Amino acid sequence: MPFEGLNYPELWKKAEKHYENGLPGVDLNDLVYAANKGKAKLEGLGNPPEGLEDLWEDLHHMVDLCRDYHIGIYKDISWDMMQKIAGAVAYFVTPFDLVPDVLPKIGYLDDAAVIQYALKGTRNDLDGYLRWRRERNRHQA
Repeated sequence: MPFEGLNYPELWKKAEKHYENGLPGVDLNDLVYAANKGKAKLEGLGNPPEGLEDLWEDLHHMVDLCRDYHIGIYKDISWDMMQKIAGAVAYFVTPFDLVPDVLPKIGYLDDAAVIQYALKGTRNDLDGYLRWRRERNRHQA
């Protein structure tokens, strides 16, 4: 891993704690922020930054879910799970996280930890959304 002196497990624990502490405050405005800023940041980056390669596709789906939930075309998810997804996306797009994204090689490690942590608890919900989306696309074709 880059920057051998860093304690990665401790960094990841701090990022997860920071994310968890913010979850109760996630509201509809944060969901809209996550949907809009998430899409803009993903498009602006183009390719996944180092540290997010494995989570890149899931992150795109999380942003799409935030958008579809907000516009009301997908509601088959609890608000609790939606908060976890929107909170992770908001963490990704917020420039004031534990490790500034501009730092080469390590800037997105905390974001990756938070996204991965959020997915542990929301994977079934995200997969349900993806099944719904495939079915919807098949009927629209």
